[in-house]
Amino acid sequence: MAFSARLVILRSMNLPGRPSVITRTLLQIGMAMTLILVATTAAVYWSTLKAIEARVLETLSEYSLERSKREALLFHQGEENLRMMQAELLALLRADPGQDASRFDALIARDADGASRSRRERVDPLRNASTWVSVHTALTPELRRLVLASTELTERFHPAWAGQFVSLYVSSPFGFNTGIAPTEPNWVWSLPADYNQDDFEWYREASQKANPGRSAVWTRLQADEVDTEHGDTAYVTLSHPVDVAGRHLATLHLDLELGGLIQRTIASERPGLEHLVVRGDGQLVASARVDRTILKRGDFYLQKGADAPLRSVYKTVTAQPLLPWSGYDPGSDTYIAASRLTGPDWLFISLLKGADLRRQAFASAQGILWGGLGSLALALFLLSRILRRQIAQPLHQFLEMTRRMGAGETGVQVAWATRDELGQLAASFNGMAARVAERDASLHQLNHELEERIAARTEGLRQSEERFSRAFHGSHALLAILDMADGRLLDVNAAFLDIFGFQREELLGRPLGTLPLWPEAVAPEAFLRLCREEGSIRNAETVLRTRTGETRVVLLSGDRVTIGSSGCILAAGTDITARKQAESDTLRALEREKELNELKSKFVAMVSHEFRTPLEMILSSTDILSRYLERLSPSQREKHLGTIQVAVRRMATMMEEVLLLGRFDSGRLPCRAEDLHLAAWCRRLVRETRDATPEPREIRLELGDFSPMVQADESLLSHIFTNLLSNALKYSPPEQPIDLRVFQDGAEAVFEITDHGIGIPEEDHTKLFEGFHRGGNVGNRLGTGIGLVIVKRCVELHGGTISFSTHPGGGTTFTVRLPLFENLSDT
Repeated sequence: MAFSARLVILRSMNLPGRPSVITRTLLQIGMAMTLILVATTAAVYWSTLKAIEARVLETLSEYSLERSKREALLFHQGEENLRMMQAELLALLRADPGQDASRFDALIARDADGASRSRRERVDPLRNASTWVSVHTALTPELRRLVLASTELTERFHPAWAGQFVSLYVSSPFGFNTGIAPTEPNWVWSLPADYNQDDFEWYREASQKANPGRSAVWTRLQADEVDTEHGDTAYVTLSHPVDVAGRHLATLHLDLELGGLIQRTIASERPGLEHLVVRGDGQLVASARVDRTILKRGDFYLQKGADAPLRSVYKTVTAQPLLPWSGYDPGSDTYIAASRLTGPDWLFISLLKGADLRRQAFASAQGILWGGLGSLALALFLLSRILRRQIAQPLHQFLEMTRRMGAGETGVQVAWATRDELGQLAASFNGMAARVAERDASLHQLNHELEERIAARTEGLRQSEERFSRAFHGSHALLAILDMADGRLLDVNAAFLDIFGFQREELLGRPLGTLPLWPEAVAPEAFLRLCREEGSIRNAETVLRTRTGETRVVLLSGDRVTIGSSGCILAAGTDITARKQAESDTLRALEREKELNELKSKFVAMVSHEFRTPLEMILSSTDILSRYLERLSPSQREKHLGTIQVAVRRMATMMEEVLLLGRFDSGRLPCRAEDLHLAAWCRRLVRETRDATPEPREIRLELGDFSPMVQADESLLSHIFTNLLSNALKYSPPEQPIDLRVFQDGAEAVFEITDHGIGIPEEDHTKLFEGFHRGGNVGNRLGTGIGLVIVKRCVELHGGTISFSTHPGGGTTFTVRLPLFENLSDT
């Protein structure tokens, strides 16, 4: 319809003769734009489809991975809970049995059918653990103790876990089951006397035969064998075996109800998006395609189901060597993103039908096609009106004017052989030009002379401006021109822009005080005032700021000048930042050299003092051995050789400390944080320090309640606390114990080392962590004065702090705070 309307409009122009230029042009434009529009629509459809595919696969992959991580948190929580419960159960079994028999008889009695069960009058099954003991099980002291420990644990942990897990119970190959199941409070009294737990997966999977690795295992999807009347969904059970000395004593169980997981899986954030949760063996856990009552039976497997697309999806996902994975499955015409739910090792799969993506791409391309056709029709309509008004009508007017102005003559001839309006205009114009050529000749001569004079004046002015511009913009100095009246910036040279990083358009026309160059607002006003009042300013040291915020030191000068008829200020600056930096670097280098000379003097003094004694010991012992070797008894030889070894070890230790300090100064000792069991490391540190002490010493270790695993560099920790513990032992009496207390404060691990020794004099507090400095009260105790320097460097590499409190003669406490738990906040 739009194309037909365009033809009508073109015909309405009533152009004489053959089709006009406007008609031909519009026809060619319409055909070309139609072809381009069709090709563009096809290309848009294809590129849109590919872009949507890539975006959908990326989004699906990220979503599936995040959902799997989020859903796996509950499974990981269950496993962590049972590991905690296992540790507590073993601790209870190692404790003093006390009055186990009387406690057991007070809670449990043998019923008429021969099985032993909890006493109804003594148990609230919604809050207390209920116990069933098989008729075939002998009530031995070991069984009684195991039942009482299981009862205590389930009652202790169930209130904290009940919000996430339905039931908590303990089974045993000895033939009993203890736990809390609020959905079936009477389960104990409804079980047969000879109830066989071996018939169920949650019990079998924890046996030593089925689970030789003795790890926690999740069962398949299943309905409740005891509670068949309650609940409308399935659940899975986590079973964790507990062995002592290779003997299977009990199995801890948590029941996880899957209603929430199924509901979240069925829910879809956008039309067409579908989610599945599948076990690795193909058992379907959650899906909107299968009724929840069927899922509850736990016997729906994708490889056996009647849903062919789901079979194809499962086959494609399980064929992938690594997960997470995203891609397209042609068998089901589905885009897939799959990731693994760690813990039960299930698969979380997100699906989007390929037809949905193709419809979306086609809708986008279709909109472009119809929009383009409409725009084409409108453009042609408007173009026809414009051409008629702007070209056709003026051409008719020009024809009329050329006929009326045909009295002139010109020598310019237009070669235009067409028969359209432009051809007629060309013929009329040629006739007119021939008649006015003679009159135009004189005018051209006058114009030529005038143009020559103007060109000469213009060239002189251009050369003058060019010389000024080359001098201004080519100068290496920082140059700027300001309006003296209002301080507006009129021009700056390239050196100014290069140094400060601005574009010319950002600065020109702005008052000097509003430019982002001045750290202090008063500086530009003072500069302008001095230039206006005194006429100039010379070499004022000024701090200016670049676009990136870097400060530059500039020697700034200014002069009043006249450009044209306007009063201006020519500002010139020299960047002396490098010179100022060199001066600062020189001062720092001199200060560093002074520190190094002092350190060298202290090092030479330490070496001459600390190495002299062991060297004299070595020389003395070697001299005695060389002179009297044959006359010395074996014990005497052993003594002198031991003296040599002690002296050598002492010298080696001192050299190792000096080399370690050198590695700190050169930056060649980084902090490599790795997983570390902090409590175990602390116990090993105390044991090794105590063993390295010649005489027996007491080191008391107090460990607070903190997360067992931390991120730390074990080598740096050893340098810190070996030095601190050694100093505490060295500077305290042998009969006094040393205390090491470790606890957690937020993300920091806090270590307190307390001794009851000689303390630190107040005058040594500020120099305690300086190299080769030793306290004034150390007496003849051995030491190099660099141990605490190494401690402080190691603490700083860990991002921590060290402080101390001391009372001369009353002991010292060093406190080290290290952020060892901050990297564990997301785990």
